[in-house]
Amino acid sequence: MTKKIELEELSEKKLRFVFQQLIVNPGIRQQAEKIASELPPDFGAEEIEEIDIEGIAESVFFSLNDLDVEELWDNSGRTRYGYVDVYDLAIEMFESEIYPHVQEMERCLELNMHEHAKIHCMGILKGLRDLEHESGNEFIDWAADASSSYSEIVWEKYKAKASQEDYAEVEAFIEKLNKGHRK
Repeated sequence: MTKKIELEELSEKKLRFVFQQLIVNPGIRQQAEKIASELPPDFGAEEIEEIDIEGIAESVFFSLNDLDVEELWDNSGRTRYGYVDVYDLAIEMFESEIYPHVQEMERCLELNMHEHAKIHCMGILKGLRDLEHESGNEFIDWAADASSSYSEIVWEKYKAKASQEDYAEVEAFIEKLNKGHRK
């Protein structure tokens, strides 16, 4: 027996998939196009969150810069369960803070929200670059290569799904970031 699913309970991704399957039928497609054509031009605009590169960069910078070196030291070394390497734990803590930012960029890529994905990518890269060059937090010394490693990870994830035009724009942005931090 198949469990009855309420459409209202489905995620946006699942709803989109169901819709795509339904509009293969010409009659349903025609109805969907009619409904879409009757929507006001600004329908749903209030749902689009305003984002900017600087805001995302600051969020990335502060979430990583606020990592507590005391927490790192307290939870590494000998424990009752064995030995926890301080460097491994530092990377784990770093990853737990950067992950939501990267996940949001990937979500935007999956939803074909290209402009949002590009802004998230640029913001994350700028935040990581700022952290690498401006942080005075001792924690960052324990995760020394994490900023550059995650910059590469973010860039690879982005460029795998970005359009050529967006790719080129982010690449130029990265070059500008690199020039700004060369001494």
